[in-house]
Amino acid sequence: MITKISDFKNPFFIGVAGAGMSAIAQYLQGIGKNVSGSDRYFREGEYNKTKTQLEAEGIQCFPQDGSGITAETDLIVVSTAIEDTVFEVQKAKELNIPIIKRSALLAMIAESKKTIAVAGTSGKSTTSAMLFQILEDAGLEPEHYFWSRAHEDYQRRKNRQCCRGTRRVAYHRSR
Repeated sequence: MITKISDFKNPFFIGVAGAGMSAIAQYLQGIGKNVSGSDRYFREGEYNKTKTQLEAEGIQCFPQDGSGITAETDLIVVSTAIEDTVFEVQKAKELNIPIIKRSALLAMIAESKKTIAVAGTSGKSTTSAMLFQILEDAGLEPEHYFWSRAHEDYQRRKNRQCCRGTRRVAYHRSR
């Protein structure tokens, strides 16, 4: 049973191109997990910006056809958008690979370190960035874990230091 971050090494994300899923995948890759994933928008020979960015971070990306789920895969992560009828979910069940929702994995991540979470209608990205800078200037070695389409470059820069801190600043999901 998967109950904490140390319980798995090779997670596979079904729907990895989503804003929330890709942020979590990048975080796990940054802390040393061997992350891979698929998305229905990943097609052979077609450019996909998110796929290119994930692969640049060392995350293996596959079409959503089951080819990325291997004997080494020890956890499947799905969002609420992924239905049980998806072929990869069925394959994972046949192989007895544990399947958890993105929200459960996010809870495990939040429990693993002191966490400040930012939520609300507007201003989450700015508030998250400001909190990070305040904690960093105070010498508290925070990690910054958030995703906002409006702040992609900033997020990629800060994700590179996501694993060094003892405190997590914020999680932000933007639609």
